[in-house]
Amino acid sequence: VAAGVYLLLRVHFLFTPITLNIVALVGISTAIIGSVSAIAQYDIKKILAYSTISQLGIMITAIGLQGTNAALLHLTAHAFFKAGLFLCVGIITYLFHEQDLRKISGLRNAEVTTFICFLICIASLSGVPFTSGFVSKDLILSAAFEMTSEGRFAGLIFILLLITSILTCIYSVRMTWYLFLKPADQETGSKNNLPWTMKASVLLLALGSGWFIISKNPFHYAGDKMEVSWILSLVSAFVIMLSILGSYFYYKSRALSHSPRFLLEGFYIDRLYKSLVVAPIKKISRLSEWADLTFIDKIIHGFAYAQATFAHLSSWTDRNLVDGMVHGFAYSAKGVGAIVRSIQNGKIQIALVGSLFAIIIFLFFILFN
Repeated sequence: VAAGVYLLLRVHFLFTPITLNIVALVGISTAIIGSVSAIAQYDIKKILAYSTISQLGIMITAIGLQGTNAALLHLTAHAFFKAGLFLCVGIITYLFHEQDLRKISGLRNAEVTTFICFLICIASLSGVPFTSGFVSKDLILSAAFEMTSEGRFAGLIFILLLITSILTCIYSVRMTWYLFLKPADQETGSKNNLPWTMKASVLLLALGSGWFIISKNPFHYAGDKMEVSWILSLVSAFVIMLSILGSYFYYKSRALSHSPRFLLEGFYIDRLYKSLVVAPIKKISRLSEWADLTFIDKIIHGFAYAQATFAHLSSWTDRNLVDGMVHGFAYSAKGVGAIVRSIQNGKIQIALVGSLFAIIIFLFFILFN
């Protein structure tokens, strides 16, 4: 999840201004799409998954606006509160074997520890004051606000970031209300058999969602050339609290509404991705496999068989002809040596016979020549 943001943080200095604008545009588009999709989901895991996509989009947007320190700060804060939220959802799934908002509600009294930790983490996600999410989001908003003087594009990004913050509050309140605060349709039994390891994990992450892990001042961050104006912090806090209150009274007065199909499907981005990217890649893969098995493998096998045949032929030639000639000379020398060795045995009789035989040949040569 964090790899893409971290990579951009490491290489952002290589990007041109135009490239950074593209990065910011992709980031804010991702943030808006993720947050709107999260509002429509019923599966609590999907809500948090789309929320993560949205928060990553906010970080990418900050990088595009050259607010790299703000993006890194939000990445750090996000690691705590989003991990805490996912573990809280995991606890709910573990205890109640359900993760559909339409089927579970009123869990506030069923699991008090989980409810408190969830409330702290979701507040940090929404950017409520006295949380790490409030400080890091304000820093991103400040980076965007400082860029507004450079053109309308940065001003549009700033407005869209505010809208994303409002949307974050909406799906956060929606999830909290229907999951914990809405009166249950039927009595939900208390689940006090939760292992202490689960409780300790979410308690630590909820504690890490406080402002003090990234800033001494809960309303104001200043350091390493980053500074947030007090006015912007107050405006941000007002907008966040107003969004939370408005969302609360909106969802309190109505049942869980039916979500449009295109929102449940995340604007059909996954379908488009499968149709435009995955399906062509699969076809190309199948075609490549066919070409590999039909042509490339046969050519390679042909070369391999030819090389093996040539190797066997070379081995036979070496063994039967080259080695045969060498062995023939060796055996001939060995035979001649054996004959000469048998004659040179040191006996005077053999020497006399040899001398006589040589004299006879010499006389025969003189007489008949």
